[in-house]
Amino acid sequence: MGQFLTADNVFLHCDASTRDEALTLIAEKALEQGAATDARALYQAFLDREAEGSCGMVSGFAIPHAKSSAVTRPCVLVVRSDRPIEGWGTMDRVPVTCAVAIMVPDTDAGAPYLRLLAKLAVMLMNDGFAREVLSQEDPAEVARAIDEGLGA
Repeated sequence: MGQFLTADNVFLHCDASTRDEALTLIAEKALEQGAATDARALYQAFLDREAEGSCGMVSGFAIPHAKSSAVTRPCVLVVRSDRPIEGWGTMDRVPVTCAVAIMVPDTDAGAPYLRLLAKLAVMLMNDGFAREVLSQEDPAEVARAIDEGLGA
């Protein structure tokens, strides 16, 4: 499936303390990297998806995802906070500290996007994977761990 994530798309020690702050940061980073043309529209697409149900998962992770006309190319971004990010309900009630965001243009076919989302969800069930991503201090190593899992 190729490379999904590089160190440039991993942001550690972010100051986000709420879901909305994290989603705003993700949208702004996507704009800065040329993966989106409108941070507000992308943020709204994330909120629209969240309105259908929380993207909080397990082990301190959330997988916010959006399809939007503001997205110029498929993109995965990681935002990790040093404190709990309030506002995401999770299946295990562990507060979210890491969001792995998936965004695709609204013209993309659904199957690859849904496969990527499903793979990420399964990867988060692996305690070793979750610990590595949450404890690693090198953005390149976080990207490698996630990329290896998605490429498997």
